[in-house]
Order: sequence, then C-alpha cells, then structure tokens
Amino acid sequence: MRKRETIDGKFKCSKCKEFKFPNRFSKRKNGFKSQCKACVSKLNAIYREQHNEQLKEKRIQNQDKVKKYQIKNKEKIEAKAKLWRKTIAGKRSLKSIDLKKHYGITLEQYEKMLLLQNGICLLCKQPFDLLGDFNKNSPVVDHDHNCCNGAKTCGNCIRGIIHSSCNLALGNFNDDSVLLRLAAEYIEKFKV
Repeated sequence: MRKRETIDGKFKCSKCKEFKFPNRFSKRKNGFKSQCKACVSKLNAIYREQHNEQLKEKRIQNQDKVKKYQIKNKEKIEAKAKLWRKTIAGKRSLKSIDLKKHYGITLEQYEKMLLLQNGICLLCKQPFDLLGDFNKNSPVVDHDHNCCNGAKTCGNCIRGIIHSSCNLALGNFNDDSVLLRLAAEYIEKFKV
C-alpha cells in the first residue's frame, strides 16, 4: 500500500492533486479514499451521464424486485417498521419529518426552542413530559391560526412550545383573547 502525501494534516487527492482536510474524503475500512468527495462526485456525475439508459433499466428492474419482496414479506416489513418507530432513532426521525412538514422547522430548531424555554410550557409554566408516550403534557408547537389556518404553517407565526392540552384549550377558544379573558373571569367568579 502506497503512503499518502500529507501536509499540515491535509491529504493529497489522487485526482485533482489538491491538499484537503480529511473531512473532505470519504472513509473506508483502512482509512480514507484516495480521491476527495468533490472529485468522486464529479466522476459519478460523468458516469451517470454516460450510462443513463443502463442505469434507468437497472432502476426499473430493482423497483420490480423491491415490489415483489415487499408483497412477499409485507408482515415482516410492517413488524420491523413498528419496532423501529418505537426506538429513539425512529421517534426522532418521525418527529423531524413532522416538524418539517407542518411547521417548516428542523428537529434541531425545535430542541433549541425547548432548551430556551427550560423544558417548560410557555402558557401554564409547568414542565413537559419528555419521556413518556404522547399525552396531555407532551410538548407541541403552537402557532397563530389567524396567520396559517391549514395543516402547514409558514414558520413565521410559531409562538413557541406548549403542552398538548394547553394547545387544545387555545384551539377550543379559537385563539380568541376576549373569550379566554371571559373564561378566566368566569372561573374567578365561581371559585370556592
């Protein structure tokens, strides 16, 4: 095996001959690939362009194989998916998809909001249940329904993270501050 040229902790790419930091090279079993990621990407693009028809045929064949496998092993696949959804990685992945789809934010942005709120609901100032399954004390993203009334928000009208039950309460009052004040007065009036 040839010794790789290095300067100041940088590796030399065997294709473009430039010295780059190790994170610019893909890993393999015994170290790093000899060509940088950028060169590999260019070579792959050229290959795909030159072999487009063959690759298209192969994709179609693979799709047929995958469909047959999925039909044959439906129960097995569903059981594996059900188990995966219960893992930490599965829950994080599904949460990430949900946040991006409905609120236009990443899981990292959501977790940063939780940290900034010290794990406490912005409405009732009580802590979230972060360990259990989804329940009334689970954290949910709250947004202004007057801005975005559909299933997806613009991301600009997010107010913060509150309990699921607090969010339902706001929704039941149609986010109407007058109704909420009247409800508070009502409760105070009949307090024992």
